[in-house]
Amino acid sequence: MGRPDLITDPRFATNTARVANNDILDPIVAAFMAAHTQAEALAVFEQAGVTVGPVCDPADLMDSQFIREREALISLPDADMGRLPMHNIPARLSATPGAMARPAPALGADTTAILRLIDVDPATIETLQARGVLKATAPDQP
Repeated sequence: MGRPDLITDPRFATNTARVANNDILDPIVAAFMAAHTQAEALAVFEQAGVTVGPVCDPADLMDSQFIREREALISLPDADMGRLPMHNIPARLSATPGAMARPAPALGADTTAILRLIDVDPATIETLQARGVLKATAPDQP
């Protein structure tokens, strides 16, 4: 940041000291940040080996190199929107990477199948469907 005096200042020599003197250090860093664009500040910090990343709004995230390379967002089909960006599975392990099986179902779309899985009596399900409580499903659907 062009402040070599901060390096030798005992108030900032260790992380513990920096945290204890945060009320002094924060305005110094904030003034530096205010005087530079985000790209300029990031370049200075990255050159100095500081672990840093940008503060992003949703539009920035869509274009973020990190998000693209990590495949943190994926595009899935959506009945209303055509395609919709969605969070990918966060932990993708090499042996069991996981994948999105499908986009989120419409509200109530899986209720009948879930009731069947938990052994709700078929006659009860039919009664609920006849009363309009549940959406009737086609015979070939689960």
